[in-house]
Amino acid sequence: MFSNIIVGVNGRDGGRDATALAAALREAGARLTFAHVHVSDLIPGRGANADFDLAQDALASELVVRERNLWGHPADVRTIAAASVGDGLEQIASDREADLIVVGACERGAVGRVLAGDDAASVLHQAERAVAIAPRGYAASQHQIRKVGVAFDGSAESEIARTLAGRLAEGLGAELVARCVVTPHVFATGIAAGAAYMEDPEDVLSRTRTALGDRAATTEVVLGPIDSELGAFSEQVDLLVCGTRHNNVLRRVALGSTSAYLAHHAGCPLIVTGSSPAFGDDAPGHSPAAVA
Repeated sequence: MFSNIIVGVNGRDGGRDATALAAALREAGARLTFAHVHVSDLIPGRGANADFDLAQDALASELVVRERNLWGHPADVRTIAAASVGDGLEQIASDREADLIVVGACERGAVGRVLAGDDAASVLHQAERAVAIAPRGYAASQHQIRKVGVAFDGSAESEIARTLAGRLAEGLGAELVARCVVTPHVFATGIAAGAAYMEDPEDVLSRTRTALGDRAATTEVVLGPIDSELGAFSEQVDLLVCGTRHNNVLRRVALGSTSAYLAHHAGCPLIVTGSSPAFGDDAPGHSPAAVA
């Protein structure tokens, strides 16, 4: 469970979905901070207006206090001006040494994400700690986390996700289910092209079960594209945990596949592990995270 959580709010349903998920993931006595990022050009230009900036700051402060009051429990509030939502929330999380940032899924369609941006993806790109994304409509639904899923492939990075998922399952009294996806390898020779599975699924299942031991009640190995298989998995669990490769300058490219896909298509809340030591020396965030 998480003890120090940043909740990104925007005055709309996505922020309330994030609030509901943060409430479900927090441990007793956890510190919550409701945060709103005012996206602006931080380099003053000839059109800069101090009165306008002050008015925007006042509106942001009113918004974040209103969202905190709607939740109805004690919590801190913060506002910040930043170049992106992801950058602003990471700054606040870093200042407060938070172990989790929670946001709502993007409320825009594919065209809107291109034209106006995707705040959830911005947070995934910028955050150095775990990020939780609440699916649209989460606050309005009755939900209980009875089954926690984790994407596991035996790598050190997926072990970080497994450790976090195991701790969450234990804290929530939920079942832990691990899924390993065996993906086809595309090959081409001359004008011929095709795909083949380079590993025996039974061998993969055996290695995965050995690696997990008795830490997962159920271990599954499936064949197919990782995006669609984990997307289907998200429909069968109440919370999905996966890792992400973003410990270097190429992180935005590496992140572009599975984590971004699940952020838009997961049927349940998603937690993507981070790369900062937010959980202590023996915890899942201690080494740079990477998988999806």
